Amino acid sequence: MFNLKTIAWKLCKAAKVHVATSIGIIMIAICLVITMATYNFNAQKQLEQQINAMYGEMDLLAGYNYGQGMITPSLYENILSLPLVERVSPISLEMTQINELQSVYTLGVENDDLVKSRYHFTQNIARDEVVISELLARTLNTAVGDTIMLNFEHYKVIEILPTPTGAEPTNMAIVQNNALKKADEVGLFMLIESSDPQQLAIQLTNIDEQLRIDLVDEYEFVKMNLQFLLVLTIIFSVFIIFITGLLLLSTMQLLFVKLKEQFMILRSLGATAKQIAQLIKVQFTIIMVVGIVSGLGCSVLVVRFALPKIVSLLRLPEASTTYPLTMALIVVGSMGLLLMMYSKWQVRKAIQILPLQLTEQTVYQPVKLKTWRSIVVCIIFLVGALLLLNGLLDATGKGALQILIGSLLLTGVVLYFIPYCFQWFITLTLQPIRKIFGKEAYLAFKQLIPQININKKIILSLIG
Repeated sequence: MFNLKTIAWKLCKAAKVHVATSIGIIMIAICLVITMATYNFNAQKQLEQQINAMYGEMDLLAGYNYGQGMITPSLYENILSLPLVERVSPISLEMTQINELQSVYTLGVENDDLVKSRYHFTQNIARDEVVISELLARTLNTAVGDTIMLNFEHYKVIEILPTPTGAEPTNMAIVQNNALKKADEVGLFMLIESSDPQQLAIQLTNIDEQLRIDLVDEYEFVKMNLQFLLVLTIIFSVFIIFITGLLLLSTMQLLFVKLKEQFMILRSLGATAKQIAQLIKVQFTIIMVVGIVSGLGCSVLVVRFALPKIVSLLRLPEASTTYPLTMALIVVGSMGLLLMMYSKWQVRKAIQILPLQLTEQTVYQPVKLKTWRSIVVCIIFLVGALLLLNGLLDATGKGALQILIGSLLLTGVVLYFIPYCFQWFITLTLQPIRKIFGKEAYLAFKQLIPQININKKIILSLIG
């Protein structure tokens, strides 16, 4: 005597080709989604690190252009009292003489963490101390511990700042703010950290329309990189979801078609609906668990070893190969939940079908293009074409997102029509095939038409 679990296992072994295919496709889908999600996650994190390396923890800069005004104590206190302001660091600016070198860009700063994150120095600066850039140190032939003359006063060099990656070398000195500012001034501009930079910028403009306000998010480097990463993420997400979705749906559909033949025999032998449901659950649990675990292990290998080579080959932005285990488990859990929901839906369908109905479902109907679907597809085609055309004609260079969305919509329309094109092509060539190759070839090609509907997901996934 066999129990239901043993029978389920024997049925899996009997359909080992379909089971192995299903496990492999689940593994590929899990691996693909985790790999691309990992790349996007690491690329976003690396971009944030680059932005932080350039601009520190500041969210915006507010002040005046050199020579056009200074921040007064009353204005400083007014800004500091705003609810959206978290931290403020005032900075003075002067062009000073250092030794024999004229017009050196010199900043007066406080010893707070905000300004240290922006200009990347670590030492607290005293009244007679200075931090200088690497280029200025080479120009003056100066090292840490040496003394220089700044505006005819002696200053001790306590730190030399290396040139940030991607930045132009410049002669710059940083001293204590009290060395540059006057008694009735706070500074020329302020670094501000805010919980809502956009709204705070509006409030600062209302306080003083002459204030120059620079948002970090508005800097060209940040805007270009964020836009590029956003477009890249959208492209990856759309195509990954589309391809993996088709792969999973097609393989699950084929698997259940194979299982239905077994269910038809079992129902004919007297198996109850509850027993059929338990058989499906056991079989699908085996397939899903093996596929998910294999996909998770495969994704670790791909992220560690293959992803850097793929990024280099496709010339994509570099990203670290750190494996985010938490995100991977979330992806696995989400896909596992979706697969379980799909299996329950198939279980409900299977236990409600009688043996005769199972036999009738093996006769497939050819695909038909319904009127309402044609209207929807035509609308999508027109919208995609207009977006693509408008993006290509945009002279400002900001039409990348429109080109992306338009291309995706047009690609979707083309993929949607491919099964119908296959059917129309086969139908048109039936009579020439019969005349040239005979009746047997004609019948073989005619039998392909009703199979297009059941296999269109596999065709589209391969094309994708």
